[in-house]
Amino acid sequence: MARLTPFGILLSSMLLVACGGGGGSVVPAASTDTTDTTDTTDGGSTETDTGVTYFPLQFYLNGDEYVEESGVFEGVYFLPLIHGYIIAPVDSTNLEKLDNPSVDDYSITINDQAIDPVEQGLVMQKIIDLPVVLNTAIVIDTSGSTQAIDKAALITAIKGFISTAQASSDSVIANQKYTLWAFGSSVEALVPTLTADASILNTALDSLQANWSGSRGDATALYESIVRAVGYYKGVGPVDLGTEVDLKTDGIDDLNDGYFNDGAYSRIDGVKLSNVVLFTAGNNSVNLFSAQSAKEALEWQSLITYVEQAATETTDSATDTTATDTTAVDGSETTLVGKPLLYVSVGTGGVDASVEALASKVIDTASNNTFNVAAELIAAQQSAISVRIRPDNQYLVRYEILERDGKHVHVFSSESASYSYKLTTELDLATNDLSGLAEASPAVEITGPSNSYLAADQVSVTSVKSLYPATRWTEIPYSTGNYSWTVGGVSRSANTDGSISITSADVGKTVVLTNTSLSITGTVTVLD
Repeated sequence: MARLTPFGILLSSMLLVACGGGGGSVVPAASTDTTDTTDTTDGGSTETDTGVTYFPLQFYLNGDEYVEESGVFEGVYFLPLIHGYIIAPVDSTNLEKLDNPSVDDYSITINDQAIDPVEQGLVMQKIIDLPVVLNTAIVIDTSGSTQAIDKAALITAIKGFISTAQASSDSVIANQKYTLWAFGSSVEALVPTLTADASILNTALDSLQANWSGSRGDATALYESIVRAVGYYKGVGPVDLGTEVDLKTDGIDDLNDGYFNDGAYSRIDGVKLSNVVLFTAGNNSVNLFSAQSAKEALEWQSLITYVEQAATETTDSATDTTATDTTAVDGSETTLVGKPLLYVSVGTGGVDASVEALASKVIDTASNNTFNVAAELIAAQQSAISVRIRPDNQYLVRYEILERDGKHVHVFSSESASYSYKLTTELDLATNDLSGLAEASPAVEITGPSNSYLAADQVSVTSVKSLYPATRWTEIPYSTGNYSWTVGGVSRSANTDGSISITSADVGKTVVLTNTSLSITGTVTVLD
């Protein structure tokens, strides 16, 4: 199900459903239907329709304490009423990415009728350089289990992690923001607002070192610390607390993942991801929240993968992030890839098995005074980003919804002969007066090579050397002669295919594409 749209339209049921697959998976199982279909080659794709499926790259929302509708996917929509999907096309037998996927490899229907790709402007584009915003909750155990720990050394190591991250050549890592937490018997937000200001973080860490236990007590509310660091929870816990815990309105920044747009819902501007970095020496001893509570917190906003592929996709390095097993995955089920928990075990007591089961990465320092973990944590963060959102295999599918009334079922499926995904949206337009909502007007879009999508209306010269013209949401074809270009306010001649070339000399400049027949423009900003 989709949770909401920008227009106040009631959406329900954007469910990932099985086309004959069995149950028992964390999310509905992918189809294992092996019905034979005819091999055909479509739309320039080198794959056949029997060998193509996809992973949804939209966030799966789960948990009654976190969302009103649990077990649903977050919807992707654009104004005025354009439906979108973000997917990772893969081979249906080995789950490897495809070299040249086509929208023709998939089926999109409304009320069991195929959409009109021309009238509804159906397009599938590879997303280039989707901006990523990374938020990190650093959680520190100050319980009695840490009394033998060299507090100064640990604080220095945590400061070192932050400073090393901020010096990273990876802008996502360097620009991440942090909240800071400490826990004993209770949990305290030391820095409740996400910040990249090292002075704020270091001041809080210095104060923690000077007053280690504070008023938090000596027991270990480890699971509760994860729940509170993630936030967004509203409930009474597994033990039916007498007072409801409401982390949605507590004034503390939550770790909230998802795609974000330009505010006008005309484009995708990026994706927010988060993770929890936990430094702990002991086992949980405060049972207001359980290991299952912590697991639900980490997984309430998840991406998905196959169980077999999850075994090969780890956060152990920045490069080993894709499956290498090319064998068939018959009988496979899907599993959640939630917010990563990066677990640093401090002290000599060893790794706690219950926390290890929750963690995407475990670093056992086996020491009371040596904590050289910065490089491993950063590598784990980088790898977790690749595992979750598959940045080299992101595609945006869009088409216009022409109806303005009634209830309509949209189905996006791969119809593979082996593993087939199906996303279903039950779109209720009857409960809202949409009679005044116009159809989409033509819009100029600057694309990268092969009609790729430039998120946030920006382009890196490192990734893209040529820009191309396009006009969306119209049936009228426009030739290269219908466009003109300027870069930094200066006219630039197009190549014979209508494209222009960009170089490092254009960094910081705005590129403007004008459809001279319609007198409408599109822009991108050139980045390094």
